[in-house]
Amino acid sequence: MKKILMFVLIVSTLTFSIENENDYKKVYIMNVPRKVLYTKINTNEKQQEKLDKIFKKYREEAKSVENDIAKYENKKEKIDEIEEKRYKDIANVLTSDQMNAFNNYINEQKSNYENKNDKIIKFVSNLNLTYEQKAEVLRYQRKFEREVNKELKRGSGSKDFISKYNELRLERNSKIDTVLNETQKELLNKNIKVY
Repeated sequence: MKKILMFVLIVSTLTFSIENENDYKKVYIMNVPRKVLYTKINTNEKQQEKLDKIFKKYREEAKSVENDIAKYENKKEKIDEIEEKRYKDIANVLTSDQMNAFNNYINEQKSNYENKNDKIIKFVSNLNLTYEQKAEVLRYQRKFEREVNKELKRGSGSKDFISKYNELRLERNSKIDTVLNETQKELLNKNIKVY
């Protein structure tokens, strides 16, 4: 009987740990500079106006999903639906050659983002953070992202934005340092490019 209870306790703890680990997943909305995109896919002014409206509409829908308190899988599903609807609307505006160029550009951007994200996830997992440390690091990271988004909405000039971004990044990094032990800090300093 004791063995069975111990087994149930271990399995339930393991299940909780796995679910808790999944809570760290977040749906990210990738922002692509429209001027660069429009140049890459060779759009005219009329197409750009239509695309601006489409991007604005679906960005607002995606933001509401991102801010929702739903589980990761539910958010991912909703974002996928929004992306599919947006894709159909974009296809109605672009020619087939432009659509191919659009797909190539977006896929390249997603790939670059995922590669960067994978490096960061791998690096953070190598730090062997406790759940408490992960929670604190994520809290500081979310605050950093909120502040960066505020700056983007303010529309400050590129020099102002870059200096504010660097200021916010240094602030985040110093707060994260307070959470880490000496071994983790040493490992972090060796890999500072990712940080």
